[in-house]
Amino acid sequence: LTPVVAAHVLAIASPHSAAFLSNAIVTSVDPGTLSNNASAKASYTKWCAVRRLRPWPCDKILLAAWCVHLGTSWGVPTIQGYACSIKFVHPLHCAEPWPCDGSVIVRQAFRHLKTLYGLASKGAKFPICLETLRAILPLLKGWPVPALMSHDDRMFACASLIATCTFLRGGEFATNTQ
Repeated sequence: LTPVVAAHVLAIASPHSAAFLSNAIVTSVDPGTLSNNASAKASYTKWCAVRRLRPWPCDKILLAAWCVHLGTSWGVPTIQGYACSIKFVHPLHCAEPWPCDGSVIVRQAFRHLKTLYGLASKGAKFPICLETLRAILPLLKGWPVPALMSHDDRMFACASLIATCTFLRGGEFATNTQ
């Protein structure tokens, strides 16, 4: 049983129902997400144990301090994912509501991490339009003779043209009346 279900009167009144509920809670999440949640929980509880702190209920000071600690070895996106995992497992370990939503302290901790370690910059985004394709496709080796182009380049050109000229132009994303 998950700790929160095991601590509830349901576990004594109806062990069968409590077992079904625990199983439903655990199996309702994708196995990959469960694995990530387990890794985050193990990291968090170990960090708390080393400092002789009770991990549950988690609070904004514990979460922020643990995230700053993780900044020495993990990237900011990973730490954000780990914090979300702790939010997910929190109600499974205690009956108290999650206290960290909108916390200024947690936001400041992440702002510090982003300033100190930065985030990977995102690539430039271009609108999907015929003008973009007219600029990109001639750069493909062998263009416009399909026999001279690689298979991957032919697939890219084909998929790009179909997506731009058919799906996007005919649906809700239409931006051009032609």
